[in-house]
Amino acid sequence: MSPERLEKLNRLRDYIVSKISNQQEVNLLFICVQNSRRSHLAQVLAQDAASRFQINNIYCYSGGVEVTRVHSNTIKTLQSLGYLIQQKTDGENPIYECVFNKNKSSVLLYSKNFEEITSKLSQFAAVMVCSETETNCPYVPGAEMKILLPYDDPKAADNSTNPLLEYIRVAKQIQEEMEIIFQNVRKAVTV
Repeated sequence: MSPERLEKLNRLRDYIVSKISNQQEVNLLFICVQNSRRSHLAQVLAQDAASRFQINNIYCYSGGVEVTRVHSNTIKTLQSLGYLIQQKTDGENPIYECVFNKNKSSVLLYSKNFEEITSKLSQFAAVMVCSETETNCPYVPGAEMKILLPYDDPKAADNSTNPLLEYIRVAKQIQEEMEIIFQNVRKAVTV
């Protein structure tokens, strides 16, 4: 991992630690242009990492600049990683419930404009998970911190013979980085 990448992870860790130290809830909004792949993967993997490291009052969200739908390969990837996914609604932009951990915690997954989330939150960190959001979304109202933490777009593999290989590779990178962040948060708040 490059020093620049690690510095970004540490900035996000420091934000989380600061909020916890001040006994405030932590809201993380993962933003990508279409809110169909990386932002959902980051939302689920961050929320799960926080849960596994027993860090409470962490709320992870996802949003996009455009509203599309959660891509089917995103759902398949999460299922392959052991998450239970149940489709709750039909239509062009269905809602899925993603269940994780032994307490049966869950998050709802559906494509939404990031402003749907920001209109409900007064304090949060905006985590831009694709480089395109930096130009398409230069301002996120209400964000206490904005950090560019891009991941490769697995969309490039959608027409390949086995697109899940690329989706899982990207998901594993996100998972590894979220575990680094929350493991270090756990160390910082228990010292």
